[in-house]
Amino acid sequence: MMNLTKENIQFIDTYLEQSDVKHIDIRMEMVDHVASEIENRIDAGDTRNFYYVFKDYMLEHKSFLLENNNRFLRQTTKKLSNQLLKSFFSIRSFTLLAVFTAIIYFGFNNYDSELMKNVLLISMIFLIIAPAICYFFALKKFNYNRFSGIERLGFFFSFLLQFINIVNITGANFIKNQNHLLITSIVMALVFTFILVFIRLSVLTFKDYKYRYNNLC
Repeated sequence: MMNLTKENIQFIDTYLEQSDVKHIDIRMEMVDHVASEIENRIDAGDTRNFYYVFKDYMLEHKSFLLENNNRFLRQTTKKLSNQLLKSFFSIRSFTLLAVFTAIIYFGFNNYDSELMKNVLLISMIFLIIAPAICYFFALKKFNYNRFSGIERLGFFFSFLLQFINIVNITGANFIKNQNHLLITSIVMALVFTFILVFIRLSVLTFKDYKYRYNNLC
């Protein structure tokens, strides 16, 4: 089978980027698909220059590819949601949950409960917002490629922030009752565990797509 050159692959990537396929992970899937189709045409007997084969293919299939852009976004959300839940319900996460519960419960029993609650809530918000700020700063400052996988994980930002707000409202009453301190500690530990699982999955997703894209191009 005829293999396209690296320059051919980069040409396809540039064309798709200029066609408003901004996310590198989506372009990666499209570039791989387009390159395979062009190779098949050349192997089937099309002896023209790569550029002309590519041009004809895009005239026929560009609309379909751009429609797949939106479909891929939906698939990414579903895939990442499943990965997030799988990572959360793991031995690693349950170990983190137990450790966080013990630390938070100890803090509530040995320090001012209201102060402890506020420190924990601020820490949660910081852990959610800081990675997002770093990501978008890197995009602007270093001109990194955008990753739909990372940005789609941002869907969980609103969920976490709303959950933290609930913890803030209910926790104010719970920490006044010694019998409820353990429940409050477990709930807060759950949030911290979920946030760390979220951050870890974001980093792994970024590295995976970047590695695959670099190998492709």
